Amino acid sequence: MTLLSNLTLNGSNEDLYLLSGTLNLNGYTVDVFYSYSYHTYIYGPVGTSTTFTVAGTGTLKGRHFYQTDGQATSTFTISGASTFLTYSIFNLSTGTFTSNTATVTIEGDFNLNGGTFNATSGTMSCSAEWNRASTATFNHNSGTVTWIGSSSTVNISGSSAGTETFYNLTINKTGANSQTISAGDILKTIGTLTLSDGSASFNSSAGYFDIEGPLSINNSYWDGGNLPLKFMGTGDQTLSIPSNFTADVTINKTGGTISLSANLTLSNANQDLIISAGTLNLNGYNLTVNGSGYTFVVESGGTLQLIGTETLTTPTLNSGSIVCYNGTGASYTLKSYSYSNLTIAAGASTV
Repeated sequence: MTLLSNLTLNGSNEDLYLLSGTLNLNGYTVDVFYSYSYHTYIYGPVGTSTTFTVAGTGTLKGRHFYQTDGQATSTFTISGASTFLTYSIFNLSTGTFTSNTATVTIEGDFNLNGGTFNATSGTMSCSAEWNRASTATFNHNSGTVTWIGSSSTVNISGSSAGTETFYNLTINKTGANSQTISAGDILKTIGTLTLSDGSASFNSSAGYFDIEGPLSINNSYWDGGNLPLKFMGTGDQTLSIPSNFTADVTINKTGGTISLSANLTLSNANQDLIISAGTLNLNGYNLTVNGSGYTFVVESGGTLQLIGTETLTTPTLNSGSIVCYNGTGASYTLKSYSYSNLTIAAGASTV
């Protein structure tokens, strides 16, 4: 079916069933919304091997979207560069939902109770809860997920701790609102993690950000929170954190180097810096870790690299740790540390 004009369903209990076939938006808008009732839905396909495709450009909007009664082989696909929006809840329990290049906006809870959600390669914005059951799959499709609006919660794998892998993830909450991560859940980014506004905290037991690409923090608006940053993966990264960031920082890389791009101060109570594996290169910048109850440790397998002129808090150097001086100066003045392993890599003709 091809639209020849806009279509609006705004009466109580007026639902739109998209069960099989193709709807070509043809540049128009389908809007299923009734402001005084929650009984206004867009239903996805049901039955074995049924497929519904939204084609063309345009906008498909509904108060709720439900794909809950289909078999595992039912599919809902947005094939064009269109806009998909729910004013409230998105529920996927069975089958597959594929966004391709669409702009996706979920203004209520995003519930993956089962099935597979293939995200857009563009931008997907969510304003409320993000819930994914252990039986459901989220595929990032190299796109960007942005969490906006008021305070909300992320819950991966139900009551068990889980990991959600994003390509780009942006947290841009309104004002001081927070994104709370359920017990032990991990948010992994292989593209860019952008912390624009609001804060991020864990709930009852420590989850964390698993950062394998770039990190961008808006120093003017980001309010911090206690969700730790763990720099992982094999690629080179840079690190710059505002002073109001209260969470722990861990370097646990299997390859590559993370380099400071500004002076780094971790001065909040119990705020730790742990180099478990891989290299933290101070890169000529100063490093201060001095909050009450802090830990600053280089563990076995970790490397702290300096050019030799930096001012830094004295670390604990565990057995098997490495401190490497690698600069361009004619000489180094070595820090008065109890080294486990010491490397003079380049630059100095005298020590």
